[in-house]
This record gives sequence, structure tokens and C-alpha cells, in this order.
Amino acid sequence: MLGSRIRFAVLLISALLVVAAPAAGEPYQAISGGGAGPARYDRVFVETFGSPRARTVVVLVPGFIRGAGSLRLVAREIARRAGVQVWALDRRANALEDHSILDLGEPYKSFDYYLRFAEVDGRRHVAADARTAPFARGWGLRVSLDDLRQVVRRARAGRRRVILGGHSFGATTALSYAVWDFAGRAGYRDLDGLIAIDGGGQPSRLGAARARRRLAAIRTGDPFVGLLKRLPPWSAQLFETVGTQLAREVPDGLSPAQSYPLLPAYLRPDFPVTNLAELGYARDVDTAPGELEIFHLHSGELARSGDPRGWVDGGITPISRVAEADGTSSPTDATEWYYPARLRLDSSAVGGYRPSPASRALGLRLEHLAGVDVPLYAFQTGFPDGRVLRGARAFAGASRVPRMTLVDRSRTTTHEDPIYARPRDNAFLQTVVPFIRSIDR
Repeated sequence: MLGSRIRFAVLLISALLVVAAPAAGEPYQAISGGGAGPARYDRVFVETFGSPRARTVVVLVPGFIRGAGSLRLVAREIARRAGVQVWALDRRANALEDHSILDLGEPYKSFDYYLRFAEVDGRRHVAADARTAPFARGWGLRVSLDDLRQVVRRARAGRRRVILGGHSFGATTALSYAVWDFAGRAGYRDLDGLIAIDGGGQPSRLGAARARRRLAAIRTGDPFVGLLKRLPPWSAQLFETVGTQLAREVPDGLSPAQSYPLLPAYLRPDFPVTNLAELGYARDVDTAPGELEIFHLHSGELARSGDPRGWVDGGITPISRVAEADGTSSPTDATEWYYPARLRLDSSAVGGYRPSPASRALGLRLEHLAGVDVPLYAFQTGFPDGRVLRGARAFAGASRVPRMTLVDRSRTTTHEDPIYARPRDNAFLQTVVPFIRSIDR
């Protein structure tokens, strides 16, 4: 718990300091949340890019177990090319993270502290769990959207336009915001456009009875969910966070991950590799397992020789770009170590964005689909089997969306290519900027 308090204090101080930051900077700001407790965690954070004098703000929400840092590269490019300001969101759970050793910039210390559970500089890492953060069991979609509304309201100050979007589950959040009933006010009335990046189109097969059973389990179980089976819910996030720091700071060094007993065998090559190569092996679509499909990229391949072997870039997303973006832990990293189980449950019940037995059982206020009257952009990769564009068409058909921009790159891009690919090869960046400009006229 001490680590969480230190992390929160650092974030709060950073937020206070950046209020006076130059307009050309990229400050990290704390914004008061929607009222859920505890009070010290009732806040979210945004990393901002572009001029605060811009007439339009694009608010981007990260996906499942992802943080604002995952959006850093594409947010910076959107701001520069479209002439808007972009805000990348960190949900409230990010304040639970202990970055004390990460922020030293010494990746081997980070590996020992976070993954080997060793004492470093007189400290041991203590992960958040049901004992230290039982309140997180209540952090579902309602809490997330109430928090997001405070961000949207801040973005709208001075009569600025707001385009709300997200990647993966972040797209689900954005579309849910549009149809949500905020004490009688429809969410879409706060918005001027919607962006769904490879998400938001998943159908819901969740029934009311199963929703209630899962909710009951959350109320007495672990507040958080993860990605790697049979490992703690924060495992994939910490592997990614520490691994990218190693790849960024010591790209040619021998990867310590191969001797790490908890790393699944399918993430360890059969021969010694560098830190950068280990990251590429774990993320590239040709070598990464299906279990980690939400992290897939087109990045290249392992070198055919060397001791340790390095990485050879060969796709639209050089792995060094990922290391540069995700390997920066301050003020924010690219992952959300503690993703609320209630938020994932609620997100699985919103398919169709209208009331259903499951959404009613969970108390989700999906009331205003028919009234949504803002433009919609949707980008499809090869990850969710075409559901994104089908979902976007269904959303528009049931609402008053005046126009759509639908982009299908399912044959050439993986789930995370749109947010990491180099600009000249990034079909998402090249097509979303004209959409944003059409609103920012």
C-alpha cells in the first residue's frame, strides 16, 4: 500500500506542476473523477499533446489493460497533422501503480523489483489486490464513464469541440459514453464526433443470469483481471512494462526474461536473444501466441545469427518504436497494471448499445442510441473478425449518425499496428486526420 501512496503523491505533484507548463509541452494532468471512492483515488489523468489554443480536442481512451502511454505516438502525430489537441486518458486504477523503481531508469533493477520480487533500495514491490484495494470491485463502466465525463467537460471549456474515441475496449467506452444517460442528459450531446479504433463492435452474448453470477463472484473475489492464464492478473502488464524498459534502455543486452521461471515457455526463444529481440518475439504476429493477440504487431523477425541474437525490423511497426513509447514510465506507462474486473464485465454487456437483460441486471444506462447525431469513424484490423465495421454500421443504422468513415485494413494490420506503426505506413493515421479536419472546420 505504501507503494500506491508514493505513486499517487508523485502523480499529484506532477499534475500540480504541469498547470504552469509551457503550451508547447506535453503535460500530464490530474482531473477530478465522477465521485466514486475512496477520495484519494477519485481522479483520472490525461497526457496532452498539441496546442491548448486548438479549437478541437480529441480525447482517446486506451484499451483493455492499456494506459495513456500506448496512445502516445499516434496522439502526437494526430495533434501535429490535424492541428488539434489530443488528450490520452489514464483511468483511475493507474494511481494504484508503484513506479518508484521504474522511474530510476535502471531496467535491471526494475526486473528484480517487479518480476523477481527482490528487495531493491530497501523496498519490495507489493501488488494491489483484494486486501489492499477492495474498493476497486465497484469500478465498473458507470464509474469509468462518470470519470470520463469530467474529462470531456474539461475538454469542452471555452466552447471547444470534443471528438471522443478509443482503441479496442476504449472504443467500446467511447460509444457507450455517447448512448449513456447521465441523469437525464445523453452523452452524445457533449460530443462532436466518435472514433472507434479496432473496437466497439463486439456482440454481447451475456445473459442476465450469467451477468449476476459473475457480478457476485467479483464482489467477493479479486478486483482485477489479467491476460495470462494461471498467473496473477497484473502479470502481462508488468512483463510488458519492464520488458519495454529493458528494450529501450539496453536494447542489445542479453534478455533476463529467458531465465525467468514465470514467463510462459512460448514467450522464450530457444537461444539467447537481446532485450529488443525478446520484445519483438513476444509482440510480432508471426511469433507471439494467440493468447496475446491484443498485443500483436507487424514488426519483423529474429536475426538469423548472433550471440545473443538481435531483431531485424521488417514490418510497418519497428519494434524500436514500441520500446521508445512503452519503455517510458514517467509520467505514465503504456499498460494498466490493475484492470477492474467489474469494468471488463460491464464492457462485455454493452454490445448493441441499447438496453438488454444483461445490461439491466448490471445497471448500465444505455438509453440514447436512437438520438446519437454525430459523425462516426471506425477502423478495422484483422483482429476481431470484421466485427468492428459490422458493429459501426449497426450503430449508425439504429441512430441518427449523419455520416460514417469506415476503413478496413484487416489484411494488412494487426490489433496494435494502428497506434504504433510508423506514420508513413499507418493507414489509421492517414485516414483519421481527414475525418478530424472535417469536424474541425
